[in-house]
Amino acid sequence: MGSLASPGEDGLERALLSLLLADEDAGWQSIEDLVREIGDRAATLRALDRLRAIGLAESDRDLARPSAAARRFDELGI
Repeated sequence: MGSLASPGEDGLERALLSLLLADEDAGWQSIEDLVREIGDRAATLRALDRLRAIGLAESDRDLARPSAAARRFDELGI
């Protein structure tokens, strides 16, 4: 099963997920901070929507965090 996202979108999803996983405590992070890090509001929000849709991220209003599945995959070091 391949991604329907373009290579650029895949890269943005990887970058966003990396930012979310960088928080060792898996705490909530401000979406505004993530937008600043990425530099493009619309692209960041689209990437977050895609990550949420496939179960790799969670968000609540103005905050986001990696899902438990994303965190566990990261811990496996694959």
